Amino acid sequence: MADKQECVEHLDDPSPRTTGSDHSGSATDIGGPIGGGELSPSKLERTTSMDHQNTAQASLDVEMAKAHISTCRMFNIGFFVFTLGSLLCGLAQKKYNGYDLLGYRVVQGLGGALLFSNCFAIVADKFYPYNQVGLASGIINIAFAAGTILGPVIGGATVKASWKWVFFFNLPFGALGTLAGFLFCHDTVFSHVEYASFRKLVPTFDYIGFISLTGTLVLLFVVVVSALFPNGKVSENSSLIGMGVAMGVLFIIFIIQQAFVRGGKRYNPAKAPFIDFNLFKNWVFNNTVVLGGLAGGVARTNLTFSYIFFFQGPYSKDPLMAGILLIPFGLGIMIAGMPAGRLADVIGFRYLCTAGLALASLATLIMPLVIKPETNTWVISALLLVSGLGWGLYQSPSASISMLCILPQQRSASSSLRIMFTMLSQMIAIVICFKIIISGMPPEAVQELFIYGGGIDAMYLPSFMHGWKIVCWITFVITLVCCVCSWGLPIRPVLANTEPNLDAASVADIEEAK
Repeated sequence: MADKQECVEHLDDPSPRTTGSDHSGSATDIGGPIGGGELSPSKLERTTSMDHQNTAQASLDVEMAKAHISTCRMFNIGFFVFTLGSLLCGLAQKKYNGYDLLGYRVVQGLGGALLFSNCFAIVADKFYPYNQVGLASGIINIAFAAGTILGPVIGGATVKASWKWVFFFNLPFGALGTLAGFLFCHDTVFSHVEYASFRKLVPTFDYIGFISLTGTLVLLFVVVVSALFPNGKVSENSSLIGMGVAMGVLFIIFIIQQAFVRGGKRYNPAKAPFIDFNLFKNWVFNNTVVLGGLAGGVARTNLTFSYIFFFQGPYSKDPLMAGILLIPFGLGIMIAGMPAGRLADVIGFRYLCTAGLALASLATLIMPLVIKPETNTWVISALLLVSGLGWGLYQSPSASISMLCILPQQRSASSSLRIMFTMLSQMIAIVICFKIIISGMPPEAVQELFIYGGGIDAMYLPSFMHGWKIVCWITFVITLVCCVCSWGLPIRPVLANTEPNLDAASVADIEEAK
């Protein structure tokens, strides 16, 4: 088979390629017939003599390239912005009382958003013709797992020297990633396709949707932080209620804008809504992105935060040692991630996702039953490892199938929403852990526990362990719900109805390219 670029270039012409008019993306099996209408005998002979699956994939790749002309560019810019934000964070000055650091963290977050929201879309587009999306997603999840392992360890080690090194540590990796991205990660450009310029896209952007959603999320964050960590007038009940009302109004505006003004019957691809609600009509998207990203993210973050509290509290460890003791969880994700992605390409997605979540559920069920302040470290490490293996089996296949079962032009939006739900899950998990585990402790004791570690006062230990077990039970229920729902995932990818009508010349060209 010819190289991907060579193959798809034979399909490169300015005529429309898609036949499906259903914007919601009705699905057809990947191995289904190509094109529509009756075939002449000569065309039928040439069509049946070639690999239908590769033909459909090569044709769809043209549509992917048209839809994601700037995906790689945004990814590369994200690397640069994240690195710049890390540098600025490390240069923050004490005299500004942290306000400059807060602004620089926003810059860093914008770069991270561009990175993470485009990575899975790029993988789906670049690896799809070779049926290696699962393998590629597994490699990405190994990198994420490595961050899970190294992050707490590096954070715990560098904070002893200076908090600035938490940010400076990112610089060589960010610089290398930025350079490699601009050198090797490029969008496919077809000479006969007319792409919309940035100048033409600016007037069509959904500014109302963007501002209303951003305002909702910002207010939600401020309300959560102010409620957990009281800080002057911002944390007063009247302020919290006012921000809550404003958040509700902005969210209603966002829903109306997306569902009725820009979406629904008024949907126009030239003036698309900020978030395409048609994605939520797709069960695979809801299962893997909404449920897996939001609920699954809460479960994983609950484990991380609850064990940080446990190791620094009842186990009397400092932040560095707490990070080291969390290594088995990330190691399990790393060990299972790539094999799961590769196996998903071979045996299917449903079984691996369900098996992984079942394993994670079992480990989480055992935790509150056997773990006590005096429990041996190896027992806890074994349970964390098993839980990590389960999540590793789930994450790579679920990330892959979430990209493969929607329209190509919806993949960037889906990847972005996955990251948004994951970030929201972290905020929810922080609320759960703080409110349940350490609700019976005074603020100064919480600060001492979370920042410095070193143990917990004996008078607070029974309350701490009771709350810790409740968080484990909540995590078990969430994981079990995700496990049951994952059985509804398809075994094989189901593509949206975007297969093109290929004329005899196109079929002959693809046959010649093979």
